[in-house]
Amino acid sequence: MEAQANFHLSMFLENPDIPFLNKFLPCKGNCLEQSCQPLLAVQTTIFECGGRAIGVCMLHKVADASAMSAFLKTWAKLTHGEGDKTVLDPDFTSAISVFPPIESLPTKFIRNFENFYFQGSKSPMRRFLFDSKAIKGLKAKASSQSVPFPSKIEALTAFLCKRIASASKFLTNAPMTLVITHVANLRPRTEPPLPQNSFGNILWIPFAFYDPLDASMELPDLAIMLREVFSQLTADNIKDIDNESTFTTLNEWLESVSTNENVKVFKFTSWCNMGFYDVNFSWGKPVWVAHMGDLDDSNIRSKHQFVFLESACKEGIELWIASDDEEIRVVEKDPEFLGYAKPNPSICMN
Repeated sequence: MEAQANFHLSMFLENPDIPFLNKFLPCKGNCLEQSCQPLLAVQTTIFECGGRAIGVCMLHKVADASAMSAFLKTWAKLTHGEGDKTVLDPDFTSAISVFPPIESLPTKFIRNFENFYFQGSKSPMRRFLFDSKAIKGLKAKASSQSVPFPSKIEALTAFLCKRIASASKFLTNAPMTLVITHVANLRPRTEPPLPQNSFGNILWIPFAFYDPLDASMELPDLAIMLREVFSQLTADNIKDIDNESTFTTLNEWLESVSTNENVKVFKFTSWCNMGFYDVNFSWGKPVWVAHMGDLDDSNIRSKHQFVFLESACKEGIELWIASDDEEIRVVEKDPEFLGYAKPNPSICMN
């Protein structure tokens, strides 16, 4: 699909209009309706200056973000004639040997999973930038003897969990449990590791429980908690993931969490280091890789979704939040949060 924009790309990058991003997409994103679920749809929008925006929608049932990146890099490679020998084609076979198809899923699993991840109301999208200085400061604050060198994502996730807990405590002192999930790419965790270009949804979603009223939990404690959760995804443990008993247990947990009014789930995922900024369709590498904008009420939106993306300058990390929850409305005005996060700044063109 091709579209025309009657303004210059630089105008949009100087003042990013987050809801307008959906105009660059060929279909509705995060939609559960069968009518808006193509396997793949692409739209190129040409600006008055000759710049382009490429919007891509890929069905999550067949690919995760890592697989989508592998597909785009291979497609871009084909535009260069013989292509870049360092770019590997998507691998459609390796993952099957480690994760063979399951014959059947537990009753109500799909419904419980959708209730856990999606909601019918509008969720505005918010964008924040953590620059290199902010990330360095948060990594230092999150370090401890147990985790002396937390990763950027560990430090940022710990910081956000702390600010969300503070907001929750501000809103109510009633007992509440926060469930923190963080998508984990299983490709490097299997034995032997699967190729990064392995196609499919090769991921797992570990989780941790956090009591917002527990004043003793500081950034280092949260970073330790996150590290421990991910460390459980060993090659031996991963072997036991793909079986019916695991999905039966998961189904029961999803149902209990989704129906418990005293539990709130906040879901994190990182699209960093996946090579999206290396995709080149012969027009040059992208100056900015963005998430989609918010959706209207006719669509289904992820509940409390936090997505990390590399910033345009590569030194910082963008945080995209899809939620209109009370806690998030408090967090976005929190002076401590805003001391590190810049709300929707201009796109770096250097």
